[in-house]
Amino acid sequence: MTTQPSGLPVNITYNGTSNSPAAAGIYTVVATIQSDNYQGGITNSLAIIAAPRPATATANVMYGFLISAPLVNGGAPDLPW
Repeated sequence: MTTQPSGLPVNITYNGTSNSPAAAGIYTVVATIQSDNYQGGITNSLAIIAAPRPATATANVMYGFLISAPLVNGGAPDLPW
């Protein structure tokens, strides 16, 4: 935070508390100078937007099997079962 003159102590609150918000929402931010010789402040809003969730991918997996067996009796496969 920049003050004029520079280096003045500033108190910042978010919806009335000094804890910085982390949850999505709109917060009223109030910054006031904490000095015996200077007075001032400003009020504004802070919007925290939730990050979009990554899309869930679904996949259909198909399994293919290839059975190879020697051909006997005119082309019929000689299967072990």
